[in-house]
Amino acid sequence: MEKKKDLYFQFLRAVCVIAVICVHCVPFDEYPQFTIIFRQFINFPVAFFFFISAYFARQSVFGTDAAYKRLSKLFFPFIIWNILYWIYWIMLNHQFPAAKITVSFILGNGPGFHLYYLVVMFQFIILTPYILKVFLSKNSLPKILLLFMSLSALLAVYYVNYHDLRIKALYQSFFLTWGIFWFFGLNYENITSKFRTKMIVLCCLVVALVFSVFEAYKIMDITGSFNFAISQIKLSSFIYSLFLIVLMMKLRRDMKENSIMVIIGNYSFGIYLVHVFILNFIKLMPAFTGQKFLLAVFPLRVILTLFISLAIVIAANKILPKKIVKIIGFS
Repeated sequence: MEKKKDLYFQFLRAVCVIAVICVHCVPFDEYPQFTIIFRQFINFPVAFFFFISAYFARQSVFGTDAAYKRLSKLFFPFIIWNILYWIYWIMLNHQFPAAKITVSFILGNGPGFHLYYLVVMFQFIILTPYILKVFLSKNSLPKILLLFMSLSALLAVYYVNYHDLRIKALYQSFFLTWGIFWFFGLNYENITSKFRTKMIVLCCLVVALVFSVFEAYKIMDITGSFNFAISQIKLSSFIYSLFLIVLMMKLRRDMKENSIMVIIGNYSFGIYLVHVFILNFIKLMPAFTGQKFLLAVFPLRVILTLFISLAIVIAANKILPKKIVKIIGFS
C-alpha cells in the first residue's frame, strides 16, 4: 500500500515553487531598488526544497537500489529539459557553443539555469548514506567537520564575489554550499527542540530579514555586485531561510487535498522544470515590456507563469502515457 502524502508538505512545495517563479519574474533591470528589498523576502525556496528532501530522506532506506531509483527519477528530466532549453536558445541565437553545452550537463548552468538544483540533488542522493552515518554516530567530530566544510563553502562564495571571479555556476552547483539545509533536514527535531514557541522564531525571522536587507546594501557598497546582493547564497539569506523553515514547520496543520496550494504542490517539480520556458514567452508579450508598466504587471507575470505551467503539467498527466510523464518529470 502506497504511503499517504503529508499534504502540508505539498503546501510547502507550492510556496517554494511560487517563490522560485517570483525570483525569476522580478524586473530587476528596471527596478533595482525594489528588487534588492523584495528579493530578501523570497530568498528561501531552493534552501527550503533541499530541507524538505532531506527531511524525508532520513525516513527512507538509502541502499544502492534506493539511490539508483531516486537518481533515475531526476536524471532523465535533467537531461531532457537541458536539451530542450538549449534547443530553444540555439534557435533564438543561431549559435552552437559546444563547450558551454557540455559544461551545462555537469553544472546545470545553461539556458535552463535553474537546473543546477538537480545537479546538487544528484550529489546529495549519492552522499546521503554516508552523511546519515555521520549524524547517527555518537562521535561529534565528523559532524563538526561537515558543518565546518559547509560554512567554509559559504565563505568561499564571498571570496569569489569580492574578487569577481565569475564562477557562480561552480559554487551554486556544489553540494557543500547548500549542505547546512540538508544537514538541517536530516537532524531537524534535535536542532529545533530549543525553539519552543512560534513567537521566538518569528522574532528571529524578522531580525534575520532586517539583517538580510542590511547585508544586501553592504554588499553593494563593498563589491558593487548587484547579483550577489540579491542572491539566495549569502549568510543573511541562509539564516533567514533557516528561521523561515522552523516557523513554517511549527505552523504545520492539516490541508485539504483539493486546495489549490496542495494541487500546485503535487505538480511543483513539473512546474519548476517548465516555468522558465513559459516565462521566456510571456516576456515577449508587449504588455510585459517597457519600464512604465513592468512593476505593475509583475504579479500578473507571476500568476500567468504559474498557472500556464500548472496547466501544461496537468494536461501532460492526462494526455501522455505514464512512462513519458515520468521521464519528463511531470509525474
